[in-house]
Amino acid sequence: MVVNNAAILVPGTIETIQPRHIDLIWQVDLRGPILLMREAIPHMRKQGGGRIINVSSVAGVFPGPGPYKEARRGGAFYGMVKAGLERLSQGLAMELQDDKITVNVLSPQGRIKTPGNLFAQNDPENPNLDFEPAFAMAKGARWICEQGPEFTGNILFDEDLAREKGLL
Repeated sequence: MVVNNAAILVPGTIETIQPRHIDLIWQVDLRGPILLMREAIPHMRKQGGGRIINVSSVAGVFPGPGPYKEARRGGAFYGMVKAGLERLSQGLAMELQDDKITVNVLSPQGRIKTPGNLFAQNDPENPNLDFEPAFAMAKGARWICEQGPEFTGNILFDEDLAREKGLL
């Protein structure tokens, strides 16, 4: 099993984000999962199947056409990369289904207060250590892994999945 959970969000708009940060977002949030899957897939084939779960975000959901009720700034690059990860996941699900390798996406429905998520707003002298567990994500990932090889190509949200399947 592979769970791609590494990600970085560098806030900034198209006018303010530094090119090195654009590269960093791409390298960590999309290139990293691609390279990990590339290395894992031959081993999964050899063992007769496997599970890949790519962690995305509600930021990857297309906002649709405007006008918008509220303007949000600074997350377009993160959303773009997460949308790309979701598209890649479904494409790989089609390519790998005959090998019994499933590829699914699981996203938290909201912001989970993890050390990484709080990092940008934390004060180094007085850090916020009020982290929260990701129970719905953990139970959702386990549920996905318990499904048969026909369960592939899904884009799921942790709280919806947990509620629908009675996981919490």
